[in-house]
Amino acid sequence: LALPANAPPEVFDGVKWSCSETANSQRERLSNCGVSVRTLLGRWSDIDEVTDVHALLERLKTSKACPRVLAMAPKLEAMLAIWKP
Repeated sequence: LALPANAPPEVFDGVKWSCSETANSQRERLSNCGVSVRTLLGRWSDIDEVTDVHALLERLKTSKACPRVLAMAPKLEAMLAIWKP
């Protein structure tokens, strides 16, 4: 989720978190706050746990995402290498 600098803080109020409705709830709230919404990459999984980050890394390896998104992979790998639960 990338927000414009002028997005009001209320864009997160009332969003249903960590459920199958989170994305739709967030899109609706953004629209209600006057923030335009574009979906660029289709549906991706939520990142809540370390195992989700590992799954994201695997997905990035075969992704056709833009170079800025793909550039996250080495940074995520470095973060995971030093992370101690």
